[in-house]
Amino acid sequence: MAGPSPRPDRRRGAAHQQHDQIRVRHPRTTRHQRGPEVRPQPVDPRRGLGVFLNVLHAKAESAGRVVVEVDPRNTSRTCPKCGHCTRQNRVTQAEFRCVACGHTAHADVNAASNILRAGLARQAAPAA
Repeated sequence: MAGPSPRPDRRRGAAHQQHDQIRVRHPRTTRHQRGPEVRPQPVDPRRGLGVFLNVLHAKAESAGRVVVEVDPRNTSRTCPKCGHCTRQNRVTQAEFRCVACGHTAHADVNAASNILRAGLARQAAPAA
């Protein structure tokens, strides 16, 4: 009797590589907050996301890693190949297709690669 077929290891893609940092979406703004007049709300360190971020920072520090928070705006709409950013790039909830260059990817993988790039750029930028 043959068992279920093994699940393919999706972590071997180009977007998943070993890095010494962890990039997370900045939690202080939500997708429902629009415009420059909206001020970021502080994250309560005793509840939900605040507890998770505290644990994440502690685990990263104990493992010698760095947590870099990046702005999540437009990470799922921006093409990682050409940089074109528009709402039309999201064909469906799960599918990304760039209208400028034709690049296609799963929307979550696309956003993850953009968050990775933003985190690497933020870490490489000199501190002001």
